[in-house]
Amino acid sequence: MELGILNKHIRMTRRNQISYQMGQISFIISLFYFILQVSAIPFQSQLQDSYLLVFVTVAAVTKFLIQEEHDFKYTLFLSLFLLLSIVVSIQAHDCMPVIMVMLATLTHDLDLNTMAKAAFLTLSLSLVILYLLSLSGLIVDYHAMREGIMRHSFGLTQPTLFSDLVFFAVAAYVYIRKRLSLISICLILALAAITYYYANARNDTMGILLLAVAPFLLKHQYPEMIKHIGKTFALCSYPLFAIIVVAVTKMYAYNKGIIGNIHLNEMLTGRLYLGNLAFKRYPIQLFGQHVIENAGGRVNFYNFIPSYFYIDSSYLHLLFKFGLIFTFLFFIVVISKIYQFLIQKDYLLIAIVIIVGIETLWEANLFSPLNFTLLMLTADARSTVQGTQRLIHP
Repeated sequence: MELGILNKHIRMTRRNQISYQMGQISFIISLFYFILQVSAIPFQSQLQDSYLLVFVTVAAVTKFLIQEEHDFKYTLFLSLFLLLSIVVSIQAHDCMPVIMVMLATLTHDLDLNTMAKAAFLTLSLSLVILYLLSLSGLIVDYHAMREGIMRHSFGLTQPTLFSDLVFFAVAAYVYIRKRLSLISICLILALAAITYYYANARNDTMGILLLAVAPFLLKHQYPEMIKHIGKTFALCSYPLFAIIVVAVTKMYAYNKGIIGNIHLNEMLTGRLYLGNLAFKRYPIQLFGQHVIENAGGRVNFYNFIPSYFYIDSSYLHLLFKFGLIFTFLFFIVVISKIYQFLIQKDYLLIAIVIIVGIETLWEANLFSPLNFTLLMLTADARSTVQGTQRLIHP
């Protein structure tokens, strides 16, 4: 009897180890594949989302079969959310919702430090490799003008994508380090300066600076009322950001400000105009819709090509493409997971997630494999305490 129990224990441990490693490898491959999709490599256009969908689906099913024990409530919730994501993907002609649900399944049992380290390694190596390839001339360094400033993409298809990779790499680094040394601060400030100088990415530069400040702000002791306000804001942050984006977009017409002489549309390089155009072209659907976008052809803010149309806000993207119900449930999931991490007192992760939410107010990268912090929210909240001990004591 004892031998049978021991053999079962060993078998479950091995299965958990394989499951854990599958999740880690699948996450790295998916992130690297997505980076290749937005890179300037010659065969970039051949890397379709459908290939990534097949990979993560096969990996998720395999992982599910390997695990002997499953949380019934989690499995049921995931199945319902997957069903909704399939409906939304069909309506929107975009398989990213299904891909993200599959990735959430694959990374659910990973501990947060492992995910952050995997993300940092993948992002930083990709940045270095693409930068060197662009300098050597093996791939194109696309240039773009904005307000008379030359912007570099350094091996990616757009300068904004270069700054996005830097921003998320810094986010991973900050979470891994927890406490930043003077050298770390200098390094992050240097990356912020490089991002601003070469990519003219004001949004990402601000995000990088906020990431540098976050660990220091969290070290201080605050009055209970301030702590309560901070926790309430954390829980409401993403729905609040969505409300702000919708309100500001509807308040401002093209290149016109209503608050004094502040021309916010110009500051956001036409994003309010494009968001307002989306409201004129498309109604808000319950289960999403096919939004036809063309992100190529814009020379600069003052010279729009008529065919250019892109909703450059993650919250408007969610609302228009994936529909009201999916957006509402997405916010419910984010709120519930932030609540769990508040209980675990992982305030640094919550701060990073909020900064990502601010950065994606006027960027469309919230719902993509690039945003590893979203996948970290789907991880088991106990991973901050137990970590990889689940592999030893399943």
